[in-house]
Amino acid sequence: MHLHLGSQSSNELLFLLQFDDHVTFLEINDHRHFQTDPPGTLLVRLHQAKVAAFHAELAEQQEEIADRLRHEAAEKRAARVKAVKAGIKPRTS
Repeated sequence: MHLHLGSQSSNELLFLLQFDDHVTFLEINDHRHFQTDPPGTLLVRLHQAKVAAFHAELAEQQEEIADRLRHEAAEKRAARVKAVKAGIKPRTS
């Protein structure tokens, strides 16, 4: 079985096998069936690229959170130092 990606007249096809309990994706290609070497490599490359982009975005978000937490901790330390220098003990709750 194959599905046309985009529209019914598109040349990009997703080849798949449909079983009773699952579907297996075989390859994305045009009407030259399974001519990539090995078959299915385009689908694998697209998946790997998407996973890599997801991990890069996740790492960037984690770094932003870590930077924000470091900044907040530095501000709290500075406030405590300022309060101690002013002779006022900060709350410990």
